[in-house]
This record gives sequence, C-alpha cells and structure tokens, in this order.
Amino acid sequence: MSSGYRFIPNGGMSGVSKDTWNCSTGESNGRGNPVVAFYELFNEPTDYNGRLGRMSWSQYKEFIEEIIHIIYAHDETVIPLVGGFDWAYNLRHIKENPIDFPGVAYVTHPYPQKREPPWEEKWEGDFGFVADTYPVFATEFGFMSEDGPRVHTFPSSVMRRTWNFTPTRQGRFFKEKMMEPNKSLHLLMTVFMLTLALSGCVTSNEERKTVKPRDNWPIITRVGDKLMEGDREFRFMGFAAPNIQQNESQLRADMKNRFPNEFEIRDILGALEWVGSRATRTFSLSVYSPEDELPVYIPARRTYNEEAFRCLDLVIALAHEYDVRLIIPFIASQQFIGIRGVDEFSDLAGKPRGSFWTDEEVKDDFKHFLDFILNRRNTVNGLLYKEDPTILAWQLGNEFGSYGPDRGLPYEDWEQPILDWSLEMAAYIKSIDPNHLVMEAGGADRQAFIDDPNIDIISEHLYEYWNKISGRP
Repeated sequence: MSSGYRFIPNGGMSGVSKDTWNCSTGESNGRGNPVVAFYELFNEPTDYNGRLGRMSWSQYKEFIEEIIHIIYAHDETVIPLVGGFDWAYNLRHIKENPIDFPGVAYVTHPYPQKREPPWEEKWEGDFGFVADTYPVFATEFGFMSEDGPRVHTFPSSVMRRTWNFTPTRQGRFFKEKMMEPNKSLHLLMTVFMLTLALSGCVTSNEERKTVKPRDNWPIITRVGDKLMEGDREFRFMGFAAPNIQQNESQLRADMKNRFPNEFEIRDILGALEWVGSRATRTFSLSVYSPEDELPVYIPARRTYNEEAFRCLDLVIALAHEYDVRLIIPFIASQQFIGIRGVDEFSDLAGKPRGSFWTDEEVKDDFKHFLDFILNRRNTVNGLLYKEDPTILAWQLGNEFGSYGPDRGLPYEDWEQPILDWSLEMAAYIKSIDPNHLVMEAGGADRQAFIDDPNIDIISEHLYEYWNKISGRP
C-alpha cells in the first residue's frame, strides 16, 4: 500500500492521515492478512521545489514515525517502507538521522535524470550506502528515450514489444544489466527477485506444501433432477477457467510452454471465489501433436505427463481452499493448437482419424487413460481423484457435436458413433468411480443421454455467433 502521490508538508500529523492508516491497517484490512507484507508510506515525497511549502527532514521524520506508531499498534509484522526526499530519490539524511523504529526499510526511485552521468558513484552517495545497514527497495526505476516510452519498474507493456516477449530497447537494457554481477545494481536485482518471489514465479512444484483437504465437504450427488451437497440442494453460478490446468494461450516463441504455477492457479481460484463462483470448468486435457511440440497431458500412447498431472493435482487440491468445484472434460473434439483431441489420440495408436469413436484398440487406449486419471492419487492432498469432492463432474469431452462440421463432414453421420461411444465410456467411468457425476459432451440424441442411467448432467454451450450459423435462435 502507498499513501498519496505527493507529500504535502503541514507541520504535523493530520486527522485525515491518522484515520487513513487506522482504517488501512485495522482488523478488517491489514491485520492478520498474510498478503500484506509492506506498507510504502508515501509515493515520491516532495515539496515540489517549495510550491507545497517547506519541511525539514527532522519534521518529516517525526511525521513518518507517528504513522509507523499507528501501523505497529495494529500489526507489528508488516514492514514500513520510507521514501526519501526529492521524489523518493535522496536518502542522504539516513546517514545521520534514520527513522527511529525497528523493522523499517527504505525506498528510492533512481531515475537517471536525477543526476548527470556517470551515475554509479553518485547513486552510492545518494542512496546506495543505506543498503549497508538497512534493506533498500527501488520500487520504481527506469529511463526515457526518444524511441520509446518511459519505463517504470517492470511493466510488461513497455518492457516487451510483442506477445512473444521480444524486448524493447528498455527491456534489453534491464535484462542485460540484471544478468551482470554488478554491485551498483544489487538493489535492482533484489527488487526483481522479490517481485518474482511474491508472484510465485520462483516456486517450483516440488517446493510447494501439502494442502489439507477441506473438512465437511461432501461429494456432489444427484437426486432426480437436483444436484445435492449433502442434504442441501446444490445451486451455483460459475465462470469457466479454461487456462487453469494449462497455459494454452501463453505460447512461447519457441513453442516450449509451461504449466500454470501456484500463483496463477490461486489467482484464478481467488477471482472465482470473490465473485461467488462455486464451480468452474477446466478445458480438455491436451494430446500430443507433432505440429505443436508443446508439453501436454498425453504425450504418447498410454503415456501420461507427470509434470502436467502434478499441475492438475495442485488445481484440484487448491480448489478445496476456495470452495470451488471442478467440471473436468477429458478430451476435445477439436484440433486446437496446444490442446488437440480425438484425432490426435487415435494418431498415437497409428489409427486413421475418425477411428476414435469405433476402433476397439483406440477405445481400450482411452479406457486405459480413464483408469489412470480416476485412480490417480493426488500428490498434493493425498486423495484419489475418484474420491475427491472437488470434482463436481467428469465430462466426456468438449463439444463432440462439432466433430463432423469442423471437418466439413455431415453432422448426422457421426451421431450414432458418438452416442455409442459416450454411453460405453459413461458406463466405464461409473464402474471405476461411482461417486462422481458424469456429464455428456453433446454430438448425439439428447433424449438418449437423458434416458441413460450413467449420464447425470446435460450440458449446453450458448454462443450467439455459432447459434446463428447453425440456424438456432
């Protein structure tokens, strides 16, 4: 948190400032909240060359210490960040008269226009020396150039030129400098690594802690046409989360993508929880294609990517914390880059495309996959997938009704094969996992799905554009 943009000298602590910090650090906000680690008291303190009045460092110090006293009265675990004069650049006063409180860190904004080059020696005298005694954060830094915008800290919009992360001139500069073992840039590297650590980007899957399953969280069941959460009807609204189990939309330039980390997964689940979404739907689990060379869930016939499934383990385990249930479709009918689906699955067995629905060997391969996923023991919370209440429903796949039309083939030619396949797989799922609900994936007679005892939920995908193309309202 940072209070205000400029510091307005007033000779003492105003009632407004006291109320602000009492409110910000009080029981309902900062206190007890492990997310709040730092309070940056003011952003770029300045008297604006005298236009806002005059204040000595001693007066400013007294002012800041009164704020810190209020903060510590509510929460002694946070770290106040104190910026120096001259728009938070100059920390020279700290040498003789530091803030008289423990646990304080200092802030500098070392923009190059503050000094004439060469800068390093002047930076050491203006703020660098403080790092010998106290933590120092460069919460902003950057430069302006004729061919690009001003850079503040690490905004991706000006550090990279394209979505393939081609760096701008500024981006190249910071990347090169951060890779140098340069003492003068130690502060900048520290801030960069802190940013990565807080964002979860440097947390490996192996380092994450075990997540305890949620207590008193029953598996969702069906009674007639109602879903039940224990003895209560389960009604919900939710938003889809198609990137929670795979970064399908963040393809790297070399096509070597990665799976979401804990920060990204929590970011999605937290947003769902915040809007009251008690259920979400992932996207289908990906299948290898030589056209992509991307990391996927199913990289070869009857072979499953442990890294990918550890990501799904984490998604399922963390959903307990956020009271979010998951609908997981097994496979897509489409051929989306990075996801792929039924045709690529049959390719793994060396079978022709279209054989996914009818070839006995390919169907056995899919049952092998179902055996693996339903019987998998989560590496994070220790539960078998087939016993985990996070799962609201297993969906047979994604939009099977698009299989024929997507390939320029008549829809009706595929209805019976898709129906037969769907009913067979639904029965197989229930034979392994009778606990969870099964959702169809379309592509065949809806009434047949409703009549089948192994199909619990009927789905619909409502898109205005596609409805118009297909002649529906």
